[in-house]
Amino acid sequence: MTKTQTEQMAKDAASRNEIVNARTVEDLEQLSWQDRRDLAVNYAKDALANSLSTINPKWYGEFRETYADRVLSTWSNKLKERENARRRFRTYAGSMTAEQASEKIVALLESFNFRGARINGSCLEILRGDRDGGSLYWTLNCDYDAKVVNPDDPAQQVYTYSLELKISTSGTQYSPARMALVHKVHAELLEAAAEVEATFAGQRIVTTYGIPEAVEVPAMQQAGGPNDERLS
Repeated sequence: MTKTQTEQMAKDAASRNEIVNARTVEDLEQLSWQDRRDLAVNYAKDALANSLSTINPKWYGEFRETYADRVLSTWSNKLKERENARRRFRTYAGSMTAEQASEKIVALLESFNFRGARINGSCLEILRGDRDGGSLYWTLNCDYDAKVVNPDDPAQQVYTYSLELKISTSGTQYSPARMALVHKVHAELLEAAAEVEATFAGQRIVTTYGIPEAVEVPAMQQAGGPNDERLS
């Protein structure tokens, strides 16, 4: 068996090790990097002892090192996945809430000071005269299928919203004078809608469940480690 074949044999054997694969993130995080390294080396020594008859003695060291490195890589990937999930949750949990977004939209629309305008619920109404005018509606639609969960506490969840805007105007037939008036209302509504869209472009809007006011997500222990000397 060549060196390359021996190393591949070690990788395959480590990947199939059920004890290695069964180690949970919670378990691994209780260990220092050196503790994980020592444990991986012990697994490698046990695997070598069970494979002496098929390995060239001069490749014993390569087998042990490759096996231990594969074990550490498996565990490191688990830890990195958990930390990435934590980081994503922290990002989402710290985003603008639906309530904050609604308040910001109202404040933004009120700042235009359009004549005859008023906020009615989730609607900006602009009225000229008795019946000529229009409305800008906004809706926050929750995507319940795309929740983000705290990996350390599944009861803590974040749901995202998408912002939808619609404009409604009155009447279908106008005199030239009324058409000019309605056209001005249309332009104001379009201006307001464009400003809301620009303000919230790329802005994540969320609602949270089960999360206390101060979200504390523990940082992962160091997943990697210093460059070690080759195993002997």
